Amino acid sequence: EYLGTDSSLYDESDTDNKAILMETFVDAAIHLPPVAVCDTLRSELIRQGFVSLIKNHILAKVPSNPPPWTPALFSKEENLSSSEKERIRGQWKAYFSRNGLQTAFQILIGLSKEHNETQSYLADDLSVGKDTVLVNIAHWIESTSDKDEISTNGLGILAETLLDTMLSKNMLVKEKIDVLRKKTRDRKKELAQERRMITLSKMGGFGLLPGGGASTTTETASKSKTKAPGSKEKTGSTAKSGSIAANKPAWMLEMEAMEDESGLACAVCQEGRSYQPSEMLGMYAFLKKITIPYNKGGSRGSTDGALMILSLPLRLPDSLQGSEADDEWYQPSMDLSTTLKSTSHGASTIAAAASSVIGSRSCNFITTVTAG
Repeated sequence: EYLGTDSSLYDESDTDNKAILMETFVDAAIHLPPVAVCDTLRSELIRQGFVSLIKNHILAKVPSNPPPWTPALFSKEENLSSSEKERIRGQWKAYFSRNGLQTAFQILIGLSKEHNETQSYLADDLSVGKDTVLVNIAHWIESTSDKDEISTNGLGILAETLLDTMLSKNMLVKEKIDVLRKKTRDRKKELAQERRMITLSKMGGFGLLPGGGASTTTETASKSKTKAPGSKEKTGSTAKSGSIAANKPAWMLEMEAMEDESGLACAVCQEGRSYQPSEMLGMYAFLKKITIPYNKGGSRGSTDGALMILSLPLRLPDSLQGSEADDEWYQPSMDLSTTLKSTSHGASTIAAAASSVIGSRSCNFITTVTAG
């Protein structure tokens, strides 16, 4: 496929130039800054059908049902059989393995950045079924995760970023996306409440505890009135303690038999090798997507320290020359700066810092907090 021109104008043997041209165009579309001159290009790409091509590439061969391993995307009335779940699992596995999906999402993120026309065009898509519009598909993908042998290949964070970009400064699109997300959140709460009730019902096997009911209290009071002074009830207390142990549920007996952890333990649940020595210790991870503009330290050169190395002064003040800081820190850093300037990464870092247009771009990062 050729974009914006006639394929007959190209020489079939000139594959290298075509590849470079396509890669340059795709990279420009992904990193297009939200400025007025670029918004004109965004509008023209809609009229030329480029945005429609990218959107159709995402929607091609997409399943008509959400991933079956994410129950929050299904209503309470929807009950799929095992065969239907396996069929839909296979469809999603084939969809996630398609080539070019990551690039397609990145292009739409770049084109819809603070551009009302592109945002509305993507959200008001009525050319396909009600359940397979782009906003729905992106919400399904952002709400699911890897499952067994099925990998989303990083599409979850891209779908979330696309929806966040589409609702930026566009109230109509924001309302549509918020309705979808709220519906899923409410369904998650409903499922959590159902699991909680099931767990509580399993934990409710105590029976009547001595002294816990009104009848027991009355019976104890009447016995105390008729008991002879100075009498003892050792036999009764022994039988009573035996009945308490008999009424304890299995899970409480298991908890009482647990040993205190002495070695490696989880920072969240405090479990370790003593409880289940054959099980693998897991890790909890909290991921959060953040956006940092280039001119606020979001460029690659800023995050990996290249810009700081390249910005060192040519010489130290006279008072610091020959000092320990000069020998151990400044001179090795200057040697590294000289080497870095001769690399492509150093050249791109300097160009990014000097460019005023690239300063308005934003970079997406993922922060991770783990506890194991």
